Amino acid sequence: YFNQDHFTGGFRCIEFKGLDKLKYNSLSVTLKKAAPPKKEETEEKQDYVAQIFKAANLSIDGDLSEWNETGSVRLWAEKNNRELPHSQLRFRYDQRFLYVSVNVRGDDSPAKNRNAQSRDLMWKGDCLELYLGTDFKSWRKGKYTETDYQLMLAPGEHSAGKAYCWTHHTWVEASKVAWKIHDDKMGYSLEGQIPWSFFKGPLPKSGKQMPFDMRMMCGDATGKKYLHNMIWSARNMAFNRTEEWGQAVLEHFAVAGEVKPNK
Repeated sequence: YFNQDHFTGGFRCIEFKGLDKLKYNSLSVTLKKAAPPKKEETEEKQDYVAQIFKAANLSIDGDLSEWNETGSVRLWAEKNNRELPHSQLRFRYDQRFLYVSVNVRGDDSPAKNRNAQSRDLMWKGDCLELYLGTDFKSWRKGKYTETDYQLMLAPGEHSAGKAYCWTHHTWVEASKVAWKIHDDKMGYSLEGQIPWSFFKGPLPKSGKQMPFDMRMMCGDATGKKYLHNMIWSARNMAFNRTEEWGQAVLEHFAVAGEVKPNK
C-alpha cells in the first residue's frame, strides 16, 4: 500500500496477478539487489547553516518593512523558477522570543489554509513548518527526542493567529502569527514569534547552535490540498528524521539598519 501524502519510505509492495490461471501450485521469485551507485554519482550531503541575528524592535503584524535582508534563506518549489511559489525567510531572537518573517511570491491563491486549525491536516494548505531542537547533542540521532520540536504557523482567515507544536500536540501560548496578502494577490508576508519559555532547555545565548530546519507548504485555491513543498535542507524526510536537519547559530549582534536591539 502506498499513500503519497504520508509515505515514509523503507518498504515496497509487489503484487502478482493471474496465479489462479497457472497449473503450478507454487512460485519462486528471486529479487536481485541493485548495484550500488558509483562514487561520483553519490550525492554528498550539504550542511545547511542559518544565521539568527539579535532582534531589533520587531512588531508582529505581517509588515516586513523593519526586516533587513541579512540572513535571508530562500526556498523554491522549483529552484530559480519564479513562475512557481518561492519564499524568503529570515530569523531573529532576543531573550523572550524566536522571530521569523516569510515573504512568499508566485502564489496565486495566497494565505489559503482551510485546515489551519487541524493539527493533522494543517500542512495541506499554506503553512510554515519550522523544526528546531534545543539540545545540540541530540542532533543526527534520528528520531525526535523531548527537546525536538516541529512548529506550524498557518496564515489566512482560518488561522488561529498562533503557532501549533505538532510533536507535543499543543498550541503554543504567547506565540503569535500575523500575515498580509500582497496587493497583486500573488503572494503574502507572514511574521511569527515563539516564546523560548515553551522549549525545554536553557534560555538562548549568543553563539548557541541548534538543530534547525524549515519548509514552506503551498496549497491550492481551496486551501485543502497541498501543491508545492519548499524544503530548506532538500531532504524530504526532515519532517520525521532529525538527522536530516540543518542547524542554526544565534549570532552575537543585530543587523545594521534594524535600529536598537531588543533586550
